[in-house]
Amino acid sequence: MSWSTRVTRSIAREILPVAGLLLIAVLDYLTPTLLAVSPFYLAVLVPIALRRRAAAAAVYGALAAAMFMVVDLISLPHLATTGYPYWRGMAQLISFSVVMFTIPRLIEERHRMLRSEEALVRQRTELEDLNGKLVGALEELGAARQRTVEAMLNRQTAALDDLKALMATALAEGPRKTSVFDDAVSSPSSKLTNGGPDAPQTV
Repeated sequence: MSWSTRVTRSIAREILPVAGLLLIAVLDYLTPTLLAVSPFYLAVLVPIALRRRAAAAAVYGALAAAMFMVVDLISLPHLATTGYPYWRGMAQLISFSVVMFTIPRLIEERHRMLRSEEALVRQRTELEDLNGKLVGALEELGAARQRTVEAMLNRQTAALDDLKALMATALAEGPRKTSVFDDAVSSPSSKLTNGGPDAPQTV
């Protein structure tokens, strides 16, 4: 977008609000002096404040107050040398400025709260995802621990079964080996008693 196009769009954007303020100023000039026309200025200023930032909206508030004071000076020229028109213009400037500053700030605060709420929703979603991952990791850790304990118990049970089998075999072979040993020990004595090759012979 070229610079001239941006300028043209900006001017076109500002023409309607300025024209609205000029229309209210003409209406203020045509109406009797005692008839309050300030609410009509606000009818134009409030939509401007809803669509502008505080600084830009304050410019329109100052412009409306200036138009209000100029209308007073034109309508009541004999009061131009007194402070009444200027005081009325200052009062309108203060009231318009309060409106034009407050509305944009309220809108900005609302947008900030919406952004904060969106950030909180994202953080809550992220926390829920992290919580789900943590729960899954803990469940996997518990399952792995259970599998490790079960494998260890199986190995210990197998080792205990092997030990029991070995002990049973040893106990089964124990009496047989003891009887063989007893036979081996008792054989020489029986040979000596019964007379072996080395036994002394009687004459």
